[in-house]
Amino acid sequence: MVDLKQTFSFYDYFGFIAVGAIFALVLLIVSFFLINFLFVNKKDEPTIFEKFGSKHNLRLGPHRLDSIKKIQERKAMIEKEEREAAEERLKKQKGTSETQKPIIPTVEIEAASTS
Repeated sequence: MVDLKQTFSFYDYFGFIAVGAIFALVLLIVSFFLINFLFVNKKDEPTIFEKFGSKHNLRLGPHRLDSIKKIQERKAMIEKEEREAAEERLKKQKGTSETQKPIIPTVEIEAASTS
């Protein structure tokens, strides 16, 4: 009689992990080399790879390191100005609302429950 039952060893259960790791590695390599170097122009904004590389002084895309750092400095300055403008708006709103007390609506508990 033929035994059709399969028996797996301990290492056979790690096959899906190996396939997943190989797939992730291939996806990373394809996205890094094909997309980052072939499809990104110098006029486009810096990619995640380039931002990561600029922190470690590595060029990982079509943009130069100094241009990436300038773009990041500009974005930080714009965010700081927007944050300061928002804080000023809040201070102005607080200044006008201190004289006027907020109106808090009152709700009867019996009228609100329908059970």
